[in-house]
Amino acid sequence: MGVLRSIRGALRPDGAYLCLEINASERLEENAGPKGAFLHAASVMFCLTVSLAAGGEGLGTLGLHEGRLRELAEQAGFGRVRLVPLDDPFNNLYEIRPGIGGV
Repeated sequence: MGVLRSIRGALRPDGAYLCLEINASERLEENAGPKGAFLHAASVMFCLTVSLAAGGEGLGTLGLHEGRLRELAEQAGFGRVRLVPLDDPFNNLYEIRPGIGGV
């Protein structure tokens, strides 16, 4: 949350933050199969451990799905979150902007 608030505070009113995040569902059963196994391994063995080592919150495995990102962005003062079309099975790209509504 602190990172998003800092980014929001640093942006101009017409600025945008681009967030590249792992392409995972909030529903466990939708993350099954070889791709899901890889994403879970990367999340636990890299993302979670790096966060904890840097004194961050260990928010969990595959924890920044679109719904959660939208919640955090709204809490940080952003007004718009848009999933940018991206031909990549492993990542989602989000455009996050200040503004009113559309989170």
